[in-house]
Amino acid sequence: APAPGRVVRALHRAVEAARSPSPAPNSGPPPSRTRTEEVLSRLRGCQARLTNTPLDPGAVRAMDDAAHTLCVLMGRPSAHQAVLAAERHLAGTA
Repeated sequence: APAPGRVVRALHRAVEAARSPSPAPNSGPPPSRTRTEEVLSRLRGCQARLTNTPLDPGAVRAMDDAAHTLCVLMGRPSAHQAVLAAERHLAGTA
């Protein structure tokens, strides 16, 4: 059976992110710790919601929105890189 469309799209984005050279991190001032913690917490809440209701389109949209927001905030091309950057920023090691 073919994979669901959202899985295929996520895999495509992951492959493209892996093939693309990583841009230099934001050269501007870092985001505030408060905003970083807020967006990272929202992403983790969306992950929990999506785990509980994986077929809920609202949960999928909320997760995509939170991941995109964190990517833009941290200046990273993938959600994984953005989460790592946010965690380093909050730990004070960025």
